[in-house]
Amino acid sequence: MEKYNIKDCVPSDVIQLYNIQEGTNYTKKIIEDMIVNDRMIFLKAVINKKIIGYVSLEILIDEGEIHSVMVIDEYKNQGIAKELIKTAMNRVNLKKIFLEVNENNTKAINLYKGLGFMPISKRQKYYGDQDAIIMEITLLL
Repeated sequence: MEKYNIKDCVPSDVIQLYNIQEGTNYTKKIIEDMIVNDRMIFLKAVINKKIIGYVSLEILIDEGEIHSVMVIDEYKNQGIAKELIKTAMNRVNLKKIFLEVNENNTKAINLYKGLGFMPISKRQKYYGDQDAIIMEITLLL
């Protein structure tokens, strides 16, 4: 595997991020707003100036919520999503971080469990006709 770097997203990344997103309805404006928002950690994994994945984490006082994690198909299953999440988590000083994941996305659920996230609840029909599992990790007691 080629070596990738994890860096902060910048406004000039908007078009690349918009073009590779999966499972979100982010407009270019939403992506740009997230990048410049002081309450967001928005990181990208990059190989030769090509964005191959990203994570967005919103800081809400002493808690956080992961909004999106994505790695393009050709780079999946290589630990990139895990490193993006770990890097984002290491940048914050929060009590807890939450996320929602499709109940049928077993790869993502296993990734999150491997990082220490635990299922705590469900959101009915969050993904159309499919439920979301709400997961959390406690970082500080």
